[in-house]
Amino acid sequence: MWRNRDISALLPPLAYLLLAAVFTWPLVTHLTTALGSGLDPLLQTWVLAWNAHALTTDPLAVWNAPIFFPYPDTLAYSDHHLLLAILALPIVATGGPVLAYNLLVLTSYVLTGWAVYLLAYEMSARTCKPWVRAIGAFAAGALFAFGTYRMTHFVHLQLLQTAWLPLALLFLRRLLRAPEDGGGRWRDAALFGLFAGIQCVTALYYAYFAALTLGLYAALWLWEAIRQPARAGLLRRVGGLTLGGGLAALITAPLTLPYLRIYEYLGVVRSPRELDNWSAPLQAYLAVPPTNWLYGGHGWSAASGGEFALFPGFVTIGLAASGVALTLWKRAGDRRTAPDDAPLARDVIFLVLLGIIAFVLSLGTGIRLERGGDVLPIPLPYPLLYERIPGFGALRVPARWAMLAHLALALLAGIAITHIGRWLVSVRRRNRLAVAALTAVGTVALAEHAAFPVPLATPPSSPPVYTWLGAQPDIRAILELPVGPTPRGAELERTPSGSSIRFSTGSRWRPGTAASSRSARPTCCAGCSACPTMTPCVTWRSQALIRWLFIATSTTPGN
Repeated sequence: MWRNRDISALLPPLAYLLLAAVFTWPLVTHLTTALGSGLDPLLQTWVLAWNAHALTTDPLAVWNAPIFFPYPDTLAYSDHHLLLAILALPIVATGGPVLAYNLLVLTSYVLTGWAVYLLAYEMSARTCKPWVRAIGAFAAGALFAFGTYRMTHFVHLQLLQTAWLPLALLFLRRLLRAPEDGGGRWRDAALFGLFAGIQCVTALYYAYFAALTLGLYAALWLWEAIRQPARAGLLRRVGGLTLGGGLAALITAPLTLPYLRIYEYLGVVRSPRELDNWSAPLQAYLAVPPTNWLYGGHGWSAASGGEFALFPGFVTIGLAASGVALTLWKRAGDRRTAPDDAPLARDVIFLVLLGIIAFVLSLGTGIRLERGGDVLPIPLPYPLLYERIPGFGALRVPARWAMLAHLALALLAGIAITHIGRWLVSVRRRNRLAVAALTAVGTVALAEHAAFPVPLATPPSSPPVYTWLGAQPDIRAILELPVGPTPRGAELERTPSGSSIRFSTGSRWRPGTAASSRSARPTCCAGCSACPTMTPCVTWRSQALIRWLFIATSTTPGN
C-alpha cells in the first residue's frame, strides 16, 4: 500500500515533469516527429542511433563510428553519449532514435530539478519545518533546471546532463558530516564516487566542473576539520573521500582514453583567439533567449546560438544575496542555534566561493563589456589554466562555466526562501500566508526564465539512395561529394592531404533517423561539382581504398 510519505516523495519529480512539459512546449506534442532546431540535435540523435546499433551488434567497435575513415576512435570527435544510449536502448529499438533523444531531453529537466531539490532540502536548516524546507528546495530545483543557462542549451543534450553533480555533492556532504550525524558511511562514499564519475563522462566540460565543485567543498571541509580539537572519525571520512575519488576515476578513465588518443595524434587544442571569441562578456549576464516572455522583446536577447544568454534573473540574484545575508546574520547573532546552523553557514560560504570562481572563469581570457569589445586591463586566471592544466585547452567555450554560477545562485535562492518561510511561521504564525507568500516569490523568480515555445524542426527524410547503400553487402568506405562550403577546384588541390577529407565507412548500417542528412551524416568533401576534372577525386579515392564514390548531382543530398 502507498503511504503518505511515499506519495509526498513523488510530488517533486511529478511537478518537475509538468514544468518540463511547459518550458519545452511544444516538444511533448512532437516526440517522434521533431527535434530542437539546429544541427546539434541531428548529430546527437545520429550518435544515439550508432551507439544502439554498435552495442547490439559489435560493442567493441562502438568507438569506431562510421565517419572520418580511416581514422580510429571517431566517436570521440564529439560527445559519446554512451551512458545515455545504454539507458535509451529499448526506446531506440522500439520507438526510434528521435523519440529516444526527446525523452532524454525531457528526463534531464526532471532529474536535474529533483537532484537540486534533494541537495537544497538537505542544506536547509534542521530547525525549519519540513514543508518550508520543501518549498525552498523545490524553488531551487526549478530555478536551476529551467533557468536561462539550461534553456539556452536546450539543443545540447550533453550540456543538459546536470543532475549528477548535485547528487554527487549531496552524498559528499553526507559523507563529511560529523559521526554523530551519520557521517563517514561507506555507502555515501560509494554513491558520491558513482555520481561524480557519471557526471565526468557525460561531457568533457562537466568533468572539470565536477572537479572544481567537489574539490572546493572537500577542501573547505578539511580546512575546518583540521582546526577542530575533536577529530573523531576524521580518518574514516578521509578514507571515504579516497574511496569515492577512486571510484569516480575508475568510471571516468575508460571513457576518457579515446579522447586522450585523438588529442595526441590530432593535436586538438583550442587557440587563444578561439577562446577569446567564446569568452562571456559582461553583457551576457543580461542576455536572454529571444523567446523570453519578460525580456525577449527589449533588445537583451543574445546572438551566437545562445551561448551568451546567461541571465540569472533579478529576483534570483536578490534572493541569493538575501540568503547569504540572513544566514551569516543569524549565525553571528544567535549563538543558541549555532550548532544547527553551522553546516548551513559552511554551505553558504561554499556556494558564494563557487559562484564567484565560476563567474570569473566564464569570462575566459579577459573582461569585456560586450563580445568582440576591448579587454579591460584586469588579469584573469584562465590563460594560466589554459597553459598549465592538461586538457583545459580543449574546452572551446569558457562561457559554459556559468553553469556553476547558476547552480550556486539557485541554491542560495532556495536557502533565502527557507529563511523567509521560517520567519513567517515563527513571527506571524500563519501557515497559509507563508505558503502563499513563498509560492508567489518562487513563481516570480521562475517567470523571469520563461522562454517558450522552444524552436523545433522536422528532421529531413532520408533519400532512397542511403537505404540502397545500407543494403549493399560489400561496402567498406563511401566518399560523398560535394558537401557545403569547402575548398573546391584549384583550392582543393592545394589543401594538404587528409586535412579536409572526411570519409564514411560502411558496414551495412543505416542510421534509421533523419540525422543521416548532410549536416549530421558521415560525409566527405572534395568539391567535385566545381572541378573541371575528376582527377583529384579519383586520386584520393585510390589512396584511401574507397570502393564507392557517391556524387550528388542536386542540392538535395542523395538525388
